[in-house]
Amino acid sequence: MGACGSTLNVLWFNGVLPTVFPGTSIPVVLAKVLVTNTLGSAVCNTLIFGGMYFMEGDSRSGVSSRLQKVVPGIVKLSLMFWGPVQTTMFIWVPASFHVPILSTVGFFFSTYLSCAANSQSNVEEMVVNAEG
Repeated sequence: MGACGSTLNVLWFNGVLPTVFPGTSIPVVLAKVLVTNTLGSAVCNTLIFGGMYFMEGDSRSGVSSRLQKVVPGIVKLSLMFWGPVQTTMFIWVPASFHVPILSTVGFFFSTYLSCAANSQSNVEEMVVNAEG
C-alpha cells in the first residue's frame, strides 16, 4: 500500500495539482487544499477502508454500510488536520519537498491514529478475550 500511496502522492502533488491549480495565491492554495481533502480523501479512504472491510470478511452490503458511517468523519478529520498542514506547505514550501513533508507528517499522523485505535482499554479488552 505504501508504494502505491507514494506514487499517487507524487502524481497528485507534483503533477495534477500544479497543472490544474498553478501558483500560490491564497485562492489557489485554498482550492488545492479543498479538492485534495474532499475529493482525494473520500476516494482514497473509501478504497483503503473498503478493502480493509472486505478483507475482514464483510459482504458487499456490509462494506457499503460501514463506509457510509466512516467516510464523512474521515473527510472532516482530513480537513481539520491536513488543511492547515497543506495550506502552510503550498504557500511556503517548494513543490519538490511536498511529498517528503506529507510523508513525514503522515507517518506521525498514522502513528497517532494507530495509538488512539489501540488505546489501553482496547489492549485490555483484547487480552481478556484472548485469555478466554
